[in-house]
Amino acid sequence: MDKIIDYAFSLLPQRLRYVEGMLSDKKYQSLRELRLRVGHPLMAECLPEALFFDTLTPDDIRYTVEKISDHSLSSIREKLRQGFVTLKYGCRVGLAGQAVIKNGQIDTVSDINGISIRIPREKRGCADGLLPYITAGGTLRSAVILSPPMMGKTTLLREIARLLGQSFNVCIIDERSEIAACSMGVPQFDVGIRTDVLDNVPKAIGIPMAIRSLSPNVIITDEIGGTEDRDALADAARCGCAFVASMHAASLEDAKSRKGCSALLADGTVKVAVILSSRNVGQIERIVDL
Repeated sequence: MDKIIDYAFSLLPQRLRYVEGMLSDKKYQSLRELRLRVGHPLMAECLPEALFFDTLTPDDIRYTVEKISDHSLSSIREKLRQGFVTLKYGCRVGLAGQAVIKNGQIDTVSDINGISIRIPREKRGCADGLLPYITAGGTLRSAVILSPPMMGKTTLLREIARLLGQSFNVCIIDERSEIAACSMGVPQFDVGIRTDVLDNVPKAIGIPMAIRSLSPNVIITDEIGGTEDRDALADAARCGCAFVASMHAASLEDAKSRKGCSALLADGTVKVAVILSSRNVGQIERIVDL
């Protein structure tokens, strides 16, 4: 069995683990997410369709929350403020519930009523057609990967890291521990023989840290957020370091309207924009030279 899928099912109550054995080989390989919602059926998202099983009780949700937190909610309190927890193999667990606000900010999430368990993948070959655009003329060129959520950006970044990491010094700034999925400091995915990983470090801190201490030729990171992320990447480019980063956006036009990416696209810092399909996971729809 796939060790990542097996681990994801181990987070469910025992009475629900039979679902893993009910999936056909095709459904098993296409499984991308398990969804738990109180009072609704367990959902296994096997793209392009969703399968439904037993109805979940509050006790089911409590069991999975305890597994995620290793029976100590206080241990993941900081992560609850972001609404998700990253576990072994880069599995990201999203949590829905009641936000507890203190001093105008989210302090934690209580009364959890919904859980999404996202299952990461390796997909060898998915970046083969893109690599010539990034390494054109023997010079590394900065790129952004754009798509709505759950359409394969992190999988593509992981493969780009592996390929570039055969020939260049790569540094992954893995703020959410999803690209390399380090466990005890060791990447659980193959991200290249010349790749370093700064794990669980905010991009605005990790990018200049990498430039100062690891001498990367290219930085790889996911989900550009606000202006701090943008400024750190722009500064890396000014230091002569290329980058490949992802961003939530349905189109290049949408990306240009977002604060976290608009300046990078407008000032010539980014040389390549990669737009993924919004219908077929992992499919590159368009590559644009900027």
